[in-house]
Amino acid sequence: MFQTSLGLLVAASLTACAVHDDGEFEFCFHPGCDGEEPVGPLPPPHPISFEFDNGAQQSVNRLAIGGLLQLSVNSRPLQIASVTTTTDAFALEITSSAPHSTTVEITGTKVGTGIITATIPTFDTPNSLELEVAELSTIGVSFDSGPSLDRLVVLPETTTVGLRLTATDGERVLDHSLAIDASSDPGFTLTGWDALGLPATPGEYVLAVTRKAGDLHHVPIRVSDHVDAIVADRVDTETTFGDLCVHAEVEGEPVSTFAWKFTGTNLVLADSLGRCVSFYDAVPGATITAELAGSAAEFVINAPL
Repeated sequence: MFQTSLGLLVAASLTACAVHDDGEFEFCFHPGCDGEEPVGPLPPPHPISFEFDNGAQQSVNRLAIGGLLQLSVNSRPLQIASVTTTTDAFALEITSSAPHSTTVEITGTKVGTGIITATIPTFDTPNSLELEVAELSTIGVSFDSGPSLDRLVVLPETTTVGLRLTATDGERVLDHSLAIDASSDPGFTLTGWDALGLPATPGEYVLAVTRKAGDLHHVPIRVSDHVDAIVADRVDTETTFGDLCVHAEVEGEPVSTFAWKFTGTNLVLADSLGRCVSFYDAVPGATITAELAGSAAEFVINAPL
């Protein structure tokens, strides 16, 4: 039986180890538990913190020109933070102020980089956030955090995809002012500033999205309930072990999906990862069948004797 000591339930400064009943195995959660010298206590957190998207940490820290960044400046003491900026690359507007939390909106005005600084009276060292403003090039869609695409084909089980805003250098930018325009086909919803809910019914759709700057962007999206072909991107045929990677097409267009099912004969399949599956112990005449949306394709693995 495996037991966890009470140290896991107390302050992080105490040693917390898990041991077998016989005491032969020890797993350490504290730097000094494994015989190494403790690294000492961590420094206290800064009394001012920056948060995006209602508490979520934003992974993109570049703002599009004409776009909007909604930022929450939190103060641990019961005080209101003073927020200023050092650049004309963006304009800062305080939308609400209260003890512990100040909300600001930052609009990108031109290409450049600036510093957002937040201070409170009782703490001499301010906290700062560097923000870059870049010119928006395109708004596209992305499947499973992949690259930005100007058109997407998905199956009905894909209910959400990413919205990807890219600058002229190809890197991502953000804009919290994104909205679905009235001219958009029905069925789309914004589930986050960069997340898009899709129509549930198969068909051809055009997403129209706008933002604070007033520009309009169109992205065609197809929801298909079938595939026309399953094509191998990679298949290791002359070996006893290897990989098979496939993709599906509808009228010659690739389908973005991970809803693959793989079965095999005269070999052993390892765990599949999306559209790829590994195999081993293949014998001559072994096969792998890839299935998707009611279609299937068989691939022969001509393993040597």
